Amino acid sequence: MSTAVDRWRGVEDIDAALLIAASRLLLSIVFLLTSAIRLVAAGIRVLARLLPILAGVVRATLSGASAP
Repeated sequence: MSTAVDRWRGVEDIDAALLIAASRLLLSIVFLLTSAIRLVAAGIRVLARLLPILAGVVRATLSGASAP
C-alpha cells in the first residue's frame, strides 16, 4: 500500500524526467539552429566567392552578344 509520500515521490520523479527530456529537447533545438546558421554562413561565403566569377561571365556574355 502506497502512502501519500510515495505518491509525491513518484510525481517528483515524473517532473524530473520531464525536465530532463525538455532540457535535452531544448539542447537539440539549439544544436540544430547553430548547425543551420553555420550552413547558411558557409553558403554565403561560397556565393561571395562565386559572385564575381558569375558577374564576369554575364558581362562577357552580354558584351559578346551585343557585338556585331
